Amino acid sequence: VDVSKMISFVSVPGTRWKVVAIAPLRDFSPQLDQLLYTGLMGIGFALVLSVGIGFLCSRSITTSVAEVTRVAQAVADKRDLTQRVTFVTNDEIGVLAHAFNRMAQELQTYSEGLEQLVADRTRQLERRTEQLDAKNQELSDFLYIASHDLRAPLINLAGFSDALRESVATLDGLMQPADAGADAAPHAAVSGQWPPLKEDIDESL
Repeated sequence: VDVSKMISFVSVPGTRWKVVAIAPLRDFSPQLDQLLYTGLMGIGFALVLSVGIGFLCSRSITTSVAEVTRVAQAVADKRDLTQRVTFVTNDEIGVLAHAFNRMAQELQTYSEGLEQLVADRTRQLERRTEQLDAKNQELSDFLYIASHDLRAPLINLAGFSDALRESVATLDGLMQPADAGADAAPHAAVSGQWPPLKEDIDESL
């Protein structure tokens, strides 16, 4: 009867002899089957374990990236600089999340400082505007009072100028050359002084 056999041999050191062992294969079948089953189970377990670890790692990475993306979109769309990444890991995504949080904090601090500066400048501008309005009101009151107080003297000066013009016209008629007689010499002397005086009066008016 043909029987499957397992043959093994080993050389004897220092000689040309070899030791040969022959045994039926069925004597090793249970051990080989158990070893084969154990190997297959180990391979299957390792495969399942690697798939599970890969799934967990990929889920962790995708979750972290999704969180960073969500917060970045909220900051960009709503201009909400108070948003922070709360899902932080110890890998490269965690480093990215820490950097994003630090950037958002610096931007928030800068924005608050800028808003405060704008508010301060606005208050200063309002105070300057109020001061200018007050000065303009004071100037308007002064001009009103000055125009009212100067109106009466100007009217008096106008009346005096008219009266002076009439007097000059009267004196001009009186200073015309007179006929020859006893009073001709004094009249001529006064008439000689009248033209310069009249010219000065006309320039003053």
